[in-house]
Parts: sequence; structure tokens; C-alpha cells
Amino acid sequence: MRPALDAAEKLGGSYKVVKREELRRQGFNIDVSHDDEARAMGIPDIDAGIYVPRAGTLDPDSLVKFYEASYRSLGGEVIYNTHVRRIVLSPRRPLEIPGEPFCVAGYRG
Repeated sequence: MRPALDAAEKLGGSYKVVKREELRRQGFNIDVSHDDEARAMGIPDIDAGIYVPRAGTLDPDSLVKFYEASYRSLGGEVIYNTHVRRIVLSPRRPLEIPGEPFCVAGYRG
């Protein structure tokens, strides 16, 4: 993560690496590898944390509203309370471009 954090710092952000013992003093559970779920997912004990003073919070509802408004401003149509019969996962006529499909569009019909 350090390259991404350093890039953010160059843009005016800041961060602090919080060492394991400081996390423990602050009451964080850092010894998680013994937990059944953590072991099943391969999650090791926590070695350090990252504190970003100006990270803020993200409200999921506001994020969805933002994407909806942005999509509508591009001419997209958003439909609610609609029965979905199928989801189209590939184009009818592929363009044969590597990485295709680039987006998935809804289908009515």
C-alpha cells in the first residue's frame, strides 16, 4: 500500500503507520489468526495499521445517489420496481476487442 499512500501524500494527503503495540494499547484486537473465520480466509495477525487523518467517511446511500445522478446526466435511464427476466453478460455481436465486454447494459424486451 505504500506506493498508493505516497502518491496520495504528494497530492496533499497525509498518513501515519501505527505499529502493532500502539494498536494493542488502543484496544484493537490484533491477534486474529487463531479465529476460525480468519484462519479459513488466511488472515494473519495484524502487524500495523494506517491512520489517515483526513480520510473522512463514505455514506453508501450518498454514493449510490451520486452514481445514479451521474449516469442520468449521461443520458442513462434508471428503472425501479421492474421485474428482471435475465441479465445480459455478453454482447449480442462481440467487437472482438481484448478485454470485452467493457460494461454490462440492462436489457428490456
